[in-house]
Amino acid sequence: DFEGDTPLGSYGWEAFKDDASASQITCATTDEIANIGTQSLKIDYNVELYSWSTCALSFNDPQNWSGHEGISFYAYAAQEETPFNVDLFVEGESYVYQGWVEGGGNWQVFTLFWDEFKRVDWEENAGAPFAKPEQVSGLAFGFNTPENTEIAPVGTIYIDDLALGQASAESAVPEVVIETEPDEVPAPVVEKPSGSPIPCIGGLVLPIGLAGLAVG
Repeated sequence: DFEGDTPLGSYGWEAFKDDASASQITCATTDEIANIGTQSLKIDYNVELYSWSTCALSFNDPQNWSGHEGISFYAYAAQEETPFNVDLFVEGESYVYQGWVEGGGNWQVFTLFWDEFKRVDWEENAGAPFAKPEQVSGLAFGFNTPENTEIAPVGTIYIDDLALGQASAESAVPEVVIETEPDEVPAPVVEKPSGSPIPCIGGLVLPIGLAGLAVG
């Protein structure tokens, strides 16, 4: 949620760009605006046509995210129709999701499943869906020229509440059953000579299943 220190096991958020161009990018936490809490990740970028830049989080060791189906986050754009990428990295492989933030002064939520990330065009098996969530070495928000356009990305985007998505079926939280104490058994009822016995109602046991994870 960008409220605390650098995520454990990571190098922190770092800006990278195409050194062969004049593209510029900065990324850092800010208290200018936030979806929840007081801070978010602010990314300012000015990318030349057909160039690129990223704000990336790299890990010391591969992360095992296989217990979840994807990632989620909120994005806020200071301009209308802001194109951006979300990149996932494993050793020697890169995958990308291409999206848009509509702007309009509202936070927009994104929930991305692993198979929505596709192998980049310049690598082997281009277009193959991401299938190695147990080997994640990094994640990035990137900016380049959108396909079939001649738009040089320039602007500001804010990211908040970045989190792993809903738990997958294989690692779902086990059901927890909570039993209540039985109701006190009422005192015996004296039968009326001409009537049938009145049945006593025993205690009730209510199982409560807890399931699901919050997406931040």
